[in-house]
Amino acid sequence: MKSVSYSGIEPLACVVFIGRTLEFMCKDRKATGKTLEKMLTDLRNRGEIPDRILDIANSLRFFRNIGAHADSTMEVSRKDAETLMALCEAILEYVYEAPALLEAAQEKADHLKSGTKPKTIINTTINTKRSISLDSPDEDTPF
Repeated sequence: MKSVSYSGIEPLACVVFIGRTLEFMCKDRKATGKTLEKMLTDLRNRGEIPDRILDIANSLRFFRNIGAHADSTMEVSRKDAETLMALCEAILEYVYEAPALLEAAQEKADHLKSGTKPKTIINTTINTKRSISLDSPDEDTPF
């Protein structure tokens, strides 16, 4: 998974995009419910995410609501948006990348215990160095 940089995007718009990202994830994972909150809870109830990930996702949902509703007087700073983007990435890594890594590690452990050769190699390409930035775009950037 590559880090995404939202150069030049206002922090309030960024948190709305984070909410949309969570909605896309829920729909991709076939979560049920008419609201993002209900879909996230469905993922937790089905065991796809633990309580702690649900708590993080609900915090992101709160900030999404700040950005999405015109009557909110609360503000989101660029630093806040960068932190929230990192949390969203962590959720996506947990849902999409961690299961495959865990499966490969379990297979490797099983083969080591039995003395046989594993079919797969543990791939450790999870992005641990995030390049998240909300800086103003360069002249060459079309945004």
